[in-house]
Amino acid sequence: LSWECWTPQIYAGNEIKPIAHVINDDDQKRELRNATLNFHIRSKGGREFSAGKISLPAISYFATWSKTVPLKIPADLPTGEYWLSGSIEVSGEIRSTNSTEVFIAGQDWKNFTSTNRSSRDYAAPSLENLEPTPVGCYDPAGATAAALGKLGIAFERVTDISALPAKINALVLGVNPGNKSKLELQRFVQNGGRVLCLISDSKSLEADWLPQKISFFTSSPNDVDYPPVSRPFREHMNVNLERPDHPVFRGLNRRQFSLWSDYSNWDQTQKGFPKVYPVTAGFKLNEPAALARTAILADYDRGLEGIALCEMFDGKGSVILSGFDLVNRAGLDPVADRLLANLVAYTESKTAHEIHPLIEKPIRWGDYPSERGVASGSLNGLLVNAEWIRSPANPRATPLSPNTGAWNMLPGEQFSPRGRHPFGAYSYSTASSLKPGDTNVLTGEGFFWARIPAGKKFVITTVKNPSQKSATLKVFLSEQRTPGSTQVVAPGRTVRVRTPLVNDGSAILIRYAGEKKLVLLETAFE
Repeated sequence: LSWECWTPQIYAGNEIKPIAHVINDDDQKRELRNATLNFHIRSKGGREFSAGKISLPAISYFATWSKTVPLKIPADLPTGEYWLSGSIEVSGEIRSTNSTEVFIAGQDWKNFTSTNRSSRDYAAPSLENLEPTPVGCYDPAGATAAALGKLGIAFERVTDISALPAKINALVLGVNPGNKSKLELQRFVQNGGRVLCLISDSKSLEADWLPQKISFFTSSPNDVDYPPVSRPFREHMNVNLERPDHPVFRGLNRRQFSLWSDYSNWDQTQKGFPKVYPVTAGFKLNEPAALARTAILADYDRGLEGIALCEMFDGKGSVILSGFDLVNRAGLDPVADRLLANLVAYTESKTAHEIHPLIEKPIRWGDYPSERGVASGSLNGLLVNAEWIRSPANPRATPLSPNTGAWNMLPGEQFSPRGRHPFGAYSYSTASSLKPGDTNVLTGEGFFWARIPAGKKFVITTVKNPSQKSATLKVFLSEQRTPGSTQVVAPGRTVRVRTPLVNDGSAILIRYAGEKKLVLLETAFE
């Protein structure tokens, strides 16, 4: 038994239409006769809902049978993770079982789309006094406006960007603004306006008016070429939340950004593929310098190089650029709906628009949660160091060097991230192998931006030299042309480098330069 379900996230009270597939691969090559398919929705606590059963026809050995099994989700189910479960039973004997997870949003979930714009439901924990401003929506095509209306999000329709009412400080773009409006949008942002740009297709937006230069991706994971023609893909699943505590992700978690519910009613009798990718218009920043004025909020694909959501700052305002496929799912997928509602509320809010994350605890490089989103993709030049883990099943195994191994030849040899190298430019092949740039250059550098609490006087960097030659680490702060500190690290040694800083409460740029084999283990502020 297996389940085919293209609506893994659904509202309580709605109906899902999974397809049950049965293949008879009986060990004794028996025909399956007098069998019953039992199915139900089950909570993680074991309670069953929407139970039913179907009598199966006789199924010969290695023959198959499939059937759509409509299931009405009870309207009073509370929000949570559930299982769509089933079993095949013959004369009281269970021959096969299988389950797939379904996220069900209850009535409480819909409170996030209240038209009360001052509701704290929209706010992150730090936003105790959210002061919303009127939001406009420029959408001649009407799809985005219809989606906002379906979710109960209040807005004012805008027909001419060059004549925005003075009270409008936040604007939702549901369509390409056109050449005549680009300068108006730039002035609007520089004067303190916020623009939420919703794109589900890269062809629908001319990006030359944005504060930073970007490029859209062109290939798809559905393409048949192998290796792929190009990576990252323009559309994808398993999206990573760089800043999971950011207001736009309030009430959401990373698991909910794997696959979203299909809005095309696709099944295997049709051509093409179901519309289940959360991201359909992924893009990249063209230059590392753009990170000084850009907050990357969600990314995906090989090395997290594809951007799904970011905020670009310009003057007193910003542009929130989304490559998520949100509008098409309005009213269908509760996760997409909440993200859309959160995005609009965040665009309206006058507070919490921070470019760089606040670092209050030490960064343990390679430990992703502690990095707090300061390093994403390859733009920072900080390459993850992966070290071999001794298997308890083979305690006498010969250790492998860091960053080696082979997934197809040595699949049992496991590696774990520990630290990052000040590496500089690097990329990946379309098959995801590392392309280290100029291999004749032994030195490199990497950087990150961060906000640090007031009162901190030093940045403490823990660095390891795993090589057999001495190496030198230089630490530069912000616009320094000469290093704030220089430390020679002996072979095999780990040292702490103490660098004085001037902390005026603003964001700081920290740049590390040295031999590429150096491993940055930790950065802390004291």
